Formats: sequence, C-alpha cells, structure tokens
Amino acid sequence: MAEVRGGFLKATYPHTGNLSQFRFVAHDDTLVYHNTTSGTLVMGVTQNHPNHGEGAATLVSLGHTRITVGASLGGGIALMNGGTGFGTLAASGQAVAGFLITGANSGLVGEMIFNPARASF
Repeated sequence: MAEVRGGFLKATYPHTGNLSQFRFVAHDDTLVYHNTTSGTLVMGVTQNHPNHGEGAATLVSLGHTRITVGASLGGGIALMNGGTGFGTLAASGQAVAGFLITGANSGLVGEMIFNPARASF
C-alpha cells in the first residue's frame, strides 16, 4: 500500500449510503456521498468505510492521502473524480482534485496530495 507522508487536514462528516475507503466524496448541504459524475468538484477522500447509518465518514479535505485509482496510472499526474469516487487522469475542462504522487494499478491504492480546484487546466 502507498506510503502517506506529510500533513493533512482531517474531519468527520455525516454521510449517506455505503462509502468505500480511499475514494473521493462530494457534499450537499448536510451529507457527504460518492458522486457518480466524473470530473465534478469533490470535498475530500474517505479514510474509513462506514455503511449507511453507521457512524461518521472521516475525510482528508486537504493534504496527503491514499486514493483508489480507476485505471493503471503512474505518479506525477493531475487527478479528478472518475465516478463512484475513483481517481482518474484529469481531463481538460474538469475539476482537478489533486496530484498523484505514487502510481498504482486499476482498483489499487496510490498516494496523492488532495488540493481541489474549481478551475481546470
């Protein structure tokens, strides 16, 4: 599993649905959830895997974290939400979620710096 180095900002939030660990989540006015729309702005990366009705979701909302990637990716690329919370290669015109430091094969965990941006590259 990818090493996580450096600092991060972590907090807990109420959630809806079953959340998977190390995936991007979005936030409405009260709850966090897995956003199924690719390239949309996300709030953080889950650090636990609470099921619906079980406790709070712990998120890293800024800084170093692990992320599950949706395709085999090398380090040194910009990431976006690929749908259902997987990290994928950021595309032009999409919201960037951060920077992948260590790559991983599809479905496995890499290390990233979560630093979301409304503007895309």
